[in-house]
Amino acid sequence: MTERSVSLTFIDAQKAEHRAYIEQICADLAHEDPWKRLDISSSRLEHGLLQAGTDDEAYFISLDDHPVGVLKLKAPWLFGIYVQLFAIRSANRGSGAGRCALEELEKLARSKGFANIWLCVSAFNAPAQSFYAKNGYVPVGELTGLVVPHEDEILMRKSIDMSKASLVQLGT
Repeated sequence: MTERSVSLTFIDAQKAEHRAYIEQICADLAHEDPWKRLDISSSRLEHGLLQAGTDDEAYFISLDDHPVGVLKLKAPWLFGIYVQLFAIRSANRGSGAGRCALEELEKLARSKGFANIWLCVSAFNAPAQSFYAKNGYVPVGELTGLVVPHEDEILMRKSIDMSKASLVQLGT
């Protein structure tokens, strides 16, 4: 079996090819749950990825050098990183890209000295909750009507083992 490579690449909104990919993936995501059910448009997703604030970072998730998803982070947030958006294209789910991207995210958190990774997942999104739980995330609270009035979100946390921090060599 051939080893597959997953990497995180910083999104540069000034690059036309980055903007084109963002437009394409956001158009796809807007037609899938949870974004479809939450009525989040492709333009809102694009804006969120391309308009990074001073505490935000956005990345492509690439599988064998081909973008298959996106990741948007806010840091610092509660002694860690908050995942604002984590999405793998439906055609690439089950490929291992999501699991590997979360492993890369954990290395990034460790390299920055953060002890936590936080994220929200829609209460109706049982497959995503299961995926995060399998990757060490635990529910810590429910946020009623966070995104839209009639849907709840589950706040999840992964505590980072900082004893491995000295082993990580990432450029940021």
